[in-house]
Amino acid sequence: MTPSQTIQLQALKLKAVIDGQHSNLIDAILEDPDNKDTVKKEFRNVCALVSMPMFNELERLCSTLDMSKREFITLALSEFIPKADAIIAEVDPFENAEEAQKAVDDIGAAIDGRGK
Repeated sequence: MTPSQTIQLQALKLKAVIDGQHSNLIDAILEDPDNKDTVKKEFRNVCALVSMPMFNELERLCSTLDMSKREFITLALSEFIPKADAIIAEVDPFENAEEAQKAVDDIGAAIDGRGK
């Protein structure tokens, strides 16, 4: 490892401590049976079937980065959710929703004979 890489590593470790990134502590709290009620109130389990290649990549990355799957998925979602919200806001898929619903209602009324 180069001196610059060593400094970067130590700086990132310090940043994680300052930012409260204690993944092992969080995992231990979540797995402690005494915290079952609190965990049920404050956390939700996200289960998803994924392909074997994706699962194998997740396992490989978690092992390489010394991260739990929970931590990896939480980080991935914390980056994906704001990006998805920003794209939805930019595209504005509901821009014409009111007009579209009125057209659907008008068609339904015409079919039912309510439009007479």
